[in-house]
Amino acid sequence: MSLEGLQAILSKEEIVATQRAIDLLERPEAVDEAYKRHVRTYVPLGRQAENGQSGQSVAAFERQIIQEVQQGGAVRGYLTAEYGYGKTSTALYLWERARAANILVTPPFQLNRLTDLLVGCFGWAHYEIGRTRPNLVGEAKAIYQAVMERNAQTLASQYNIDVAAAQRMAQDKPEILDLGPNDYIHFFEEMTHLAQRAGFEGLLLLADEVQQYIEPEIKSGVKDPISPLFDVIGAILTRRGHLNFGLIMVIPPKEIGLMRDIRGDLIHRVLQVSLDLST
Repeated sequence: MSLEGLQAILSKEEIVATQRAIDLLERPEAVDEAYKRHVRTYVPLGRQAENGQSGQSVAAFERQIIQEVQQGGAVRGYLTAEYGYGKTSTALYLWERARAANILVTPPFQLNRLTDLLVGCFGWAHYEIGRTRPNLVGEAKAIYQAVMERNAQTLASQYNIDVAAAQRMAQDKPEILDLGPNDYIHFFEEMTHLAQRAGFEGLLLLADEVQQYIEPEIKSGVKDPISPLFDVIGAILTRRGHLNFGLIMVIPPKEIGLMRDIRGDLIHRVLQVSLDLST
């Protein structure tokens, strides 16, 4: 092993800090560099589950997701385990492998609100397409702005403000928009097609720390966070066989159980691919 490789191991942080969705938009170079340092020292678990346990190896999980995206599978899935099992490190390995397979893949980002799917996707697409096909960056921005501005009129009426002010609010705080599953799937379709025009084989989102989206809303009792997520995943499911896209969530077992209790059909829809690191 080279001295450089040894130094990477010795200086490796025990916990990988997951970046925010807005970081993928505002500081993608720093995110790229920080995450690549972790990927260099990651060793994937190679064994299948044993003793009658269900499960697969990390490498097999990675290969299945990449193949599904490349073949237009509109793949939906999740990665789970308790704290300390290396969920984010494994998601980073998936990011690195999908990137090597010429997929436009976001690195893991925090899902604090559902609109982070749009912010993280646009931020990283803007960064990657800007490096390979800068002439298409304007189209990526137009796709994102169209989603934000499509609901600006409703926002203007709701707050009794002019449309220009509503558009600024939507750009600054996209979570205030009342976006539906059609808004999300239209955005994913448009961004996937743009990624393909830019020379990529598909688009993959890695949404981490999904509990930060679910738990606060459940505890507040004001909003149901699971049904909107279910609707977005259901919309992705309708594109199976036709869209080179994927959404993989990184989520602890507690929230998986909560989803089962509240919306058991959500797990069945997400369960196209899954990996439990505890097995």
